[in-house]
Amino acid sequence: MKIINGGVCAAQGFKANGIHCGIRKNKTKKDLALIYSEVPATAAAVYTTNLVKGAPLYVSMAAGVPLAILTETVRSEKVIRIMPNTPVAVGQGMILYCYNALTTKEQTDAFLHAMAHAGRLELLAEDLFDAGTSVSGCGPAFAYLFADALAKGGEDCGLSYGQGTALASQMLLGAALMLQEDGRSPDALREAVCSKGGSTIEGVKVMWEKDLAGIIRDAVKASYKRNQELGKS
Repeated sequence: MKIINGGVCAAQGFKANGIHCGIRKNKTKKDLALIYSEVPATAAAVYTTNLVKGAPLYVSMAAGVPLAILTETVRSEKVIRIMPNTPVAVGQGMILYCYNALTTKEQTDAFLHAMAHAGRLELLAEDLFDAGTSVSGCGPAFAYLFADALAKGGEDCGLSYGQGTALASQMLLGAALMLQEDGRSPDALREAVCSKGGSTIEGVKVMWEKDLAGIIRDAVKASYKRNQELGKS
């Protein structure tokens, strides 16, 4: 399998609830062949790869299409299901994956090695895929919405939109790294920033009053509901 610009078909990008990648092959036609569809619930979008000898390994990014249906559709015993997010384009994606019982350890190991440059891979039970996709697959859109609001808030206070966006993006990057490496919970890290009587807590109070946390939880649940609908249609 060929990794392109740090991610699988990164030049074309991904959709959290749809398939939006072109077909890429090398001269030997053994690296990657991705079939895509704008309607993930009606087409099992898969690519097949010869990472190891034996029967082809099929990998699907089709949202809402379970392993059982994929196995029947492609008539293969060995199938991996994945759900990446758009940051695979910069090698910082979150890729959820699961596989059927007949997929070999050799195949999964080879697949994970080939995908490593796209970001982090997380094995997740298939019955949790809709929930996981609602967080990591849809989450980048939520983060961009938050970044846009921060930048526009900065504009209200005298910054240019470009300055606000630059500050917000680096802040989100640093905060995400702290969340991964510090070991404390999101709530504990938030408390560490909010000194008593300071400016941060004043902004947080507004978010509490507007129930920002509740809005975000409702957004995740709405995405989860839609994921389930896609799987049934």
